[in-house]
Amino acid sequence: MTDLERLASRSMRLLAAGVLPLPEDEKVTIILRSTRSDWTSFCLQTLERYTREPIEVLVIPDYAFDPQFAGIDRCNLALSQIDTRFFVLLDDSVIVTPNWLTRLLWAFYDDPTIGIISPAANSEEESAFCSDLDELVALSESIGRQNGGKWVPMQTLRGRCIACRTSLLNEIGGLDYSLRIHEARMLDWCLRARANGYMLALAKDSFVYELNSSPADLKEETHKWRPFRKKWGLEATTNPYSASGETNPPSLIPLTSETLSPPLVSAVVLSVESTVRTLCETLNSVEQQTYPKIEILLVRQGLPPHLPRSCRTPATGIWFDRQIPLTNALESVWRLAKGRYITYLQTGYTYDRDHIGRMTDTVHRNRAAIGVANMDGSDASDNIPLSAVMHLHPALEPVAFDIRTMPDSRITLAFNRTDPFEIVWLPEKTVKRRVKS
Repeated sequence: MTDLERLASRSMRLLAAGVLPLPEDEKVTIILRSTRSDWTSFCLQTLERYTREPIEVLVIPDYAFDPQFAGIDRCNLALSQIDTRFFVLLDDSVIVTPNWLTRLLWAFYDDPTIGIISPAANSEEESAFCSDLDELVALSESIGRQNGGKWVPMQTLRGRCIACRTSLLNEIGGLDYSLRIHEARMLDWCLRARANGYMLALAKDSFVYELNSSPADLKEETHKWRPFRKKWGLEATTNPYSASGETNPPSLIPLTSETLSPPLVSAVVLSVESTVRTLCETLNSVEQQTYPKIEILLVRQGLPPHLPRSCRTPATGIWFDRQIPLTNALESVWRLAKGRYITYLQTGYTYDRDHIGRMTDTVHRNRAAIGVANMDGSDASDNIPLSAVMHLHPALEPVAFDIRTMPDSRITLAFNRTDPFEIVWLPEKTVKRRVKS
């Protein structure tokens, strides 16, 4: 069958079903993952220029802190807001071309078993290099003429640009954010769709250009792919894109208000040899934090303080004397903490208003065990002030570190027993040592 015959046959089927003039009239939601502001701006321009269908674009920032999304699985939040029959997950590193979306949508009408389809891209070996947008448009039009209406089934898809049926969300839910990198989440999502009986496909007549088309060095990123390989039963040296998707039963990642809300953070206020005034200053700094879900737990050396009414009242408190090691007091407060993450605010330090929000967002998005705020411009140290640290609740996942009290009453954390890949560093300085008056 020639290309014209194939297109004519497709049109006759749609005409008989009364669904023409589709897909040009099909409204589509596009979830745009923003990793660089300049890429995002150009991607939005090409979407407006080369997309014929009515679209709704949801831009998800994935490169900078945004208090609105702190601690939230951002793509899943966008997925929960879709009200169209089809949607696209798109990285801002992708440049779309004329008729890119129309050609993708045709495949869904060709075969109702197709759940996810991706366009061809320059990351394929035989694709030509384009030096400007005019060359890219000419190349895409040539590819469209040569491969009109053609698509092929696939075992896996890269996931930088994929069109999906919204009905998938009812069966597999959202992305699995227990996986540490976006590429692993997208691959996992495609495999779960296939395991639920949906076909993955590649549209040969739709073409996009990827600005960062070089594949990631999977050997160097072994630690980042580790949770994915564990989930799908792969060996440490196995290329994750060779996964069959048949070794693990598909799971549903619900898109509910509970799963999409920011996690509770237990803020442990440490008061060692400090006055009531400095303690009250630290408690008030928690009150001024922009992050919405915080409980306060007080660990104080000496007798329980009589705090002024202006101080925010802690949820609970632990008091200990000099004969009791600080580690014992912290272990007691960990048992009382209800938060998914625990962070520390020690008297004698000052904190930016978005300190806890930035810490939570960085640790949560990277699925790290420990997050450390930058205090001195360096990203490595044997003893980090505990006031710069956030970690998972030990009851949820054991965290290996040593807590020490220094001669100047500073409480520090030693990472000598922690996997360095479990630690994420904040580039911003959100904690400062308070100058004594």
